[in-house]
Amino acid sequence: MDALSPPEETEDFLAHPSTLLAVEQLLEWDAMTGGFVISGPEGIGKASLAFLLAATLLSGGGRLGESDPAVRNLITSGSHPDLVTVRRQENEKTGKLRQEIGVDQIRAANHRLQQASITGRRAVVIDLADELGREAANAFLKNLEEPPKGTAIFLLSKSPSQLLPTLTSRCRRIMMKPVATEPLTEWLVSRTDRSKEEAARLAEAAEGRPGRALKLSLSEGEDAAKLAESFLRAVAGKADLQTAARKFAAKGAELQTEEAREIVLTRLRRALSAPGMEASERGRRLAAYEEARRTFRNAGTADVIQTALIAGMRIRDAMRGAGHVR
Repeated sequence: MDALSPPEETEDFLAHPSTLLAVEQLLEWDAMTGGFVISGPEGIGKASLAFLLAATLLSGGGRLGESDPAVRNLITSGSHPDLVTVRRQENEKTGKLRQEIGVDQIRAANHRLQQASITGRRAVVIDLADELGREAANAFLKNLEEPPKGTAIFLLSKSPSQLLPTLTSRCRRIMMKPVATEPLTEWLVSRTDRSKEEAARLAEAAEGRPGRALKLSLSEGEDAAKLAESFLRAVAGKADLQTAARKFAAKGAELQTEEAREIVLTRLRRALSAPGMEASERGRRLAAYEEARRTFRNAGTADVIQTALIAGMRIRDAMRGAGHVR
């Protein structure tokens, strides 16, 4: 497997049983209209679920994934007339994604929702609602107050508590929980060429997030895991910290570096749940995690090597006397 498929192409969807039950009940009751906040951490499958629901609804399906191949093809190509997808756009001058979803994008979406529907149903996917500017959010509000007939609106969010209450108060919630390690391992084995042992390790590292587990299974993910391991070894005094920090600045490896930082945070966070831990040691581990999280927050704007070096020193200082992060 060389690359992740876009969420529009998802077929073998995996989610926590409680999420699937909630969705199936809404479909069974024909209650999948109006606004929904689909929430969960990055890599949990929010966009995959939204597009799978869109395909189901626009096909007239009664169960999740029950869809017409022609409808799926139109969704995959981004040309289905009754599906409106809103994401951050690229800044033409810089070539980078804009900081937020702009009001012009929402006005364009509003205009499309005023047009006649081809299927009698419509779906809107805002990926992510966290990135809506205030003006854009307010411009979209009427669609949630008075949803167009037969329209399901999916607001994807990593931090629903940060969304405007005027949006969330008009939406029902679909919360995506982490998938248990065993089913995630089996799913990963079926999707990749990983052994069951390797898949179990990746499933655990992904903390129950299928998309993240797939990302880690790629060669870049494997390189990121090695980078994170060498960094944590240096933090524990088993390697040179400056050398480990310099590895974070490898040319053309920005995504690998970003993933390595996430793995470091995951390892530190997991260390907090070790059984039988004394309060003083738990406090040191919590301090190490918070220091890493605060420092890595500036990774995109500061010198990469300097950021990694400072993070390593702060983690090491916070963990002093607590031993290696396992």
